Amino acid sequence: MVVSKIFGGLGNQLFCYAAARSLAIKTGSKLYLDLYSGFRKDFYKRTPAIQLFNVQYAPASRLFQFQYPGGVKVSGALRFLSKQSDVVHRHYYFERDFSRYDEGLLNLSARPFVYLDGYWQCERYFADVAEVIRKEFTFSADHDAENQEWAARIGEVNAVALHARRLHGVPNKKNAQPKAGIRSLDLQYYLSAMQEISREVNNPHFFCFSDYPEWFKENLRTDFPVTFVTHNQYGADRTHEDFWLMSQCKHFIISNSTFSWWAAWLSTFPSKIVVAPDLSFWECKDVIPHTWRIRTGA
Repeated sequence: MVVSKIFGGLGNQLFCYAAARSLAIKTGSKLYLDLYSGFRKDFYKRTPAIQLFNVQYAPASRLFQFQYPGGVKVSGALRFLSKQSDVVHRHYYFERDFSRYDEGLLNLSARPFVYLDGYWQCERYFADVAEVIRKEFTFSADHDAENQEWAARIGEVNAVALHARRLHGVPNKKNAQPKAGIRSLDLQYYLSAMQEISREVNNPHFFCFSDYPEWFKENLRTDFPVTFVTHNQYGADRTHEDFWLMSQCKHFIISNSTFSWWAAWLSTFPSKIVVAPDLSFWECKDVIPHTWRIRTGA
């Protein structure tokens, strides 16, 4: 059996699942998800969102979700021992170096169980089962009428999704503001990427998505047609609808965010252009697929 710890934001949850699903398929194992321990003390107050998709799994038992007295200490001890001991590492497979692709993960053989604890932010973990992942990363419920109307608007033009993540290190709360001193992509990254895409795409229309839409509204000045997509940000938490709308675009200028990474990767437009910030903005240096373009982010 393969048990995967699911944690982080929506994009990272998808990475956790994709690597585990790939390993489960490779070893002929059943996939179980730990949807509890990774959110017990989440700084951003996030909750599991993987269930929004047509994913194939069974809930892990309380044992594998560390839902028992002392469970937090046990999981912490296993992470520590996994760094030190290859014997423990073969069963509690902790991401020892999150900055690089770990070829050892997919070389794990079938065994009674392996627990995966890591983000696994690289396409290579699931490249061999990419079509399975694309099929399962479709939403299980219908989208509401308002977002379906937005999707229709996006489909009528050469839509380019711009994404900015500005709330790094800021707890998820109403009226959150960007945190001073946090390195974020500057405006020039977006303007130069827009120019690059406009040289290859006829009549591009840019749709701006962000966890802090005010930044785009206050700073983005351009002669290109631009639409600010904000209706899913204010009020009820519908950020997954923004994710879906982004994935309906034809081309992408993503931020240093796994949220927009996945929206771009899931797009089925055959000749899509994806522009990503340089690797200094990413924790994993193997995160950018070779067909994507890299631009300086600051």
